[in-house]
Amino acid sequence: MSSSKKPSVQSQIDALEQRIAAQDQRIAALEAAAATAPAAEAPAKGKGKGKGAAKPKKEKNPDAPKRALSGYQIFGQAERAKALPEKLDFATISARWAALTKEQKDSYKPAAADAAAEATASEAE
Repeated sequence: MSSSKKPSVQSQIDALEQRIAAQDQRIAALEAAAATAPAAEAPAKGKGKGKGAAKPKKEKNPDAPKRALSGYQIFGQAERAKALPEKLDFATISARWAALTKEQKDSYKPAAADAAAEATASEAE
């Protein structure tokens, strides 16, 4: 009984060895073709064509007017001016801004509106 199974197992092994030899020949042929073929250029970075393709960057006009300052930015400038010897970081300024009441924050709105009006006037020129 065990002798009847041996020829079928041996024939399977022989078939697998033949497949391996055929694959080795294909690999050798592909390696030879790759060695003689010219080197392909590396693809450009980015996503290429399609849905998420990178768009060319727009040129910025260095003479374009700046956006108007917000109330928070005006507050930050005032706080930095008060504390000139010490360097205030954004976290300190934002914590101080968060501690202000609504009325205190609203006191910076007229200055921000003036800055916005000035910015739109400079755009019109």
